[in-house]
Amino acid sequence: MRRVPSLPGQVRHPALPGHMVVCGDDALAERLAAELRELYRMRVTVVVPSLPSTADGGVGPDGRARALALLARMQAVVNRAADSESAPDVRVVQAPVLDEEALAEAGVMQADALALVHGDDETNIRAALAAMTVVGRRARGIFAKALDDAAREWNNRVPELVRQDTEQLRLKITESLGAAEAERAAQEAGGKE
Repeated sequence: MRRVPSLPGQVRHPALPGHMVVCGDDALAERLAAELRELYRMRVTVVVPSLPSTADGGVGPDGRARALALLARMQAVVNRAADSESAPDVRVVQAPVLDEEALAEAGVMQADALALVHGDDETNIRAALAAMTVVGRRARGIFAKALDDAAREWNNRVPELVRQDTEQLRLKITESLGAAEAERAAQEAGGKE
């Protein structure tokens, strides 16, 4: 088993409670997952491409070799995670396409960060858009809950506000009537003299 050496000058940091999702198809994804796990002791989920298929439904030799090599490297990272007591596990998710379903399975909704390190920029952009859709659902859900809570609080306060407004209105009317009566009494007193 090949050990990925840390970058020069890297020290182990206290364990971070977070979760990181790394999506990639090359050694960079492997290296990033290993560093996050070993140096920062974060929980890491790595999304790797599953074996690509050819037009006839089979798997091409180049694609098969590349995918198997990547999966073998990721398995080595997972095995290193199992050997180390202090660092959390690395979870590997295989997905033919890096779409909303794959990202949801990887736990992107609960992740603190997402690293898209595919060699293909288009794949990274599409994955970023898919992640925004998945996380957007979560954000909409959080916003909807906050809105519901605010509406519920407002509805609970309406009777109190109406009661306060009614009491203030009654006080103003009483004061106005009292002022009007005082003025009328003053006029009557002035006219009798």
